[in-house]
Amino acid sequence: MNTPYESDFLLEEDAPRLRERIAALEQQVRNIRDSGQGPPRPRAEALLESEPYYKEVFDNISVCMFLVDVTSDGRFRFAGFNPAEEKAVGLTSAEVSGKFVEEVFAEELAEKVIANYRRCMEAGAPIKYDDELNLPNGRRYFHSNLIPMRDASGRIFRIVGACIDTTDFKRTQEEALAGQKLESLGVLASGIAHDFNNLLGGILAQAELAEKELAGGSPAGQELETIKNVAIRAGEMVRELMIYSGQDEASLGPVDLSRLVEEMLELLKISISKHAVLKVDLPQDLPAIRANAVQIRQIVMNLITNASDALGDKEGVISVTITKVEPGPSALADSPADSACGHLRLEVSDTGCGMTEGIAARIFDPFFTTKLAGRGLGLAAVQGIVRSHGGTINVVSTPGRGSQFQIVLPCIGQPALSAENLASIQSSGEPGFVTGTVLVVEDEEVLRGAVSKMLRKERFSVLEAGDGTTGTNLFQANEPKIDVVLLDLTLPGMSGREVLNELRRIRPDVKVILTTAYSQENALSAIGEQRPWSYVRKPYQFSDLLNLLRTACRDKQQVRGSAAG
Repeated sequence: MNTPYESDFLLEEDAPRLRERIAALEQQVRNIRDSGQGPPRPRAEALLESEPYYKEVFDNISVCMFLVDVTSDGRFRFAGFNPAEEKAVGLTSAEVSGKFVEEVFAEELAEKVIANYRRCMEAGAPIKYDDELNLPNGRRYFHSNLIPMRDASGRIFRIVGACIDTTDFKRTQEEALAGQKLESLGVLASGIAHDFNNLLGGILAQAELAEKELAGGSPAGQELETIKNVAIRAGEMVRELMIYSGQDEASLGPVDLSRLVEEMLELLKISISKHAVLKVDLPQDLPAIRANAVQIRQIVMNLITNASDALGDKEGVISVTITKVEPGPSALADSPADSACGHLRLEVSDTGCGMTEGIAARIFDPFFTTKLAGRGLGLAAVQGIVRSHGGTINVVSTPGRGSQFQIVLPCIGQPALSAENLASIQSSGEPGFVTGTVLVVEDEEVLRGAVSKMLRKERFSVLEAGDGTTGTNLFQANEPKIDVVLLDLTLPGMSGREVLNELRRIRPDVKVILTTAYSQENALSAIGEQRPWSYVRKPYQFSDLLNLLRTACRDKQQVRGSAAG
């Protein structure tokens, strides 16, 4: 008699022996039936004991196997698991044998399993499928075969299940996919940085140009200042994306954490839940932390936004506090290495929906999200930022009782720079009134036009080029009078690197200010052996560029004066 129990995924060495044992078992069933000694469906235990060879295969085969009896009223009752199935499912054969499926599994899981058994019954032949099951020992993935067994009358009285646990393979596949997504994110960041920062640079330059056109005290001045600040913040966000994707590195400096959180709260007040009561405790006499301010803002924004989402449409409280943790053993088990200056602990808590242990264990996984419109990068990015700052992050959450995030960062022994002090430092080295001739090589027309117009207002002579070839030709034709070149790194046609090499060939001592969306280190790496005189990162403020240009023109004019003397 031909056996219908083929399975294309059984191990090659196991399949022939299994088919042989099943055929022998089938013959034994026929012998029992023909002798009139019993029904055509003896208990699984008796069959296994009476067939030691079959039991050996059943117990030792690496494929998960189970037996399901089909009762006369169409219900399904487990008749046994092999050890591989016991391990995968988390239940022993003794625990399930003789019990109906709905007695063993929860309702949702039982319905799903029974639906597959019914499909096998309807097909009357082996079926194959992939499935995801939420089992007692966790969520598992399987590639399964169900094989129907018939009695002499042709009725299916048993289903033999054979399946491969693909959970580890599936998770490895998901991790690889997540890695590919991160790589794609890096490519995306690299691709958009140049174009987007050019647009932001154009917005910033146009706002500064309009600001200069306005009379002092004009009502529109505040709106233009807001536009400038938004453009600068947008540039920081693009830079943050580049840092996260490995295209850039964060710069660190002394940061007043309380002041930074306070500023972020002012921006976020309009976006958090209207049902939330915000409780804040931000001491003003705390030491600074060594941090990247943009990245710390991202942490604060993410945690507070998540706390607001956890409240939903219900009334609740969001608490934001900062406390000093003195040097010595910390109360937190996962505290960072001891710091001579101590640590600051930032806590963001809510009284919202909370999280289960399963969700809390995965919140820092890339691309894991519980939000319908989420992308799952927020907390993964937060964890990466905290670790890069030498800190730790800890979460405590209970379903229905809210969540608390604790971030501990090491302090440093120097004060944070205020905005006023920073502005003073930046402006202290400004050279006196100097003009000259500037060649602006920039492919973004809005940015090039605004910068050129502002330079002319500052009494500079300006030559403009929208691509590398035009810029090179203009320099060749006007080389004696050009004092400095503002050169974009990424240009259509001739690249910034090729243009710089050609300019140096024409005049080895030409002063070139390189501009790009990338960090100075990355820009210098891309430019090759030739080195520019200076560098300014997009989007830049006109005052910073003006200082560089005046310094370059002054140096050039001093050299000319010395030569003439």
